[in-house]
Amino acid sequence: MNGQTTGPFDLNTLAQMAAGGQFTAQSMVWKQGMSGWAAAGSVAELAPVFNAVPPPAS
Repeated sequence: MNGQTTGPFDLNTLAQMAAGGQFTAQSMVWKQGMSGWAAAGSVAELAPVFNAVPPPAS
């Protein structure tokens, strides 16, 4: 976040952060076992975090 490494966070915390706009599908994430950092939207286990976020108001 803002060029700084933060965490670790559990899925509930990530969902709250996504709802508040602090965590997006473009946020870079890493966990043990991953070869490198990846966009959160490309990590299958994070899909529920983004499915729970309502679309932006138009």
